[in-house]
Amino acid sequence: MIYQVVGVGEVELTTLVLDLNGTLAVKGKVVEGVNKRLKKLRNLGFRIILFSGDQRGNARVLANQLNIEFQSAKNADEKERYIL
Repeated sequence: MIYQVVGVGEVELTTLVLDLNGTLAVKGKVVEGVNKRLKKLRNLGFRIILFSGDQRGNARVLANQLNIEFQSAKNADEKERYIL
């Protein structure tokens, strides 16, 4: 999707990178309504990637349930490397 950003101009967004705990889930359980919202974003053409340190050991399972990609990333430096 193309957005107009004041002071920047046109920006095209194609990929959404999300964290698990506190974003998609709380205490290891997916927040109600998240799956529905992710489906809407996928239908708009976004590629959605879950980055997680997987502290609870269930991130890959949750990503599969949400039909999004999973990438293990233990810290901000790893997340930055994968994004770039």
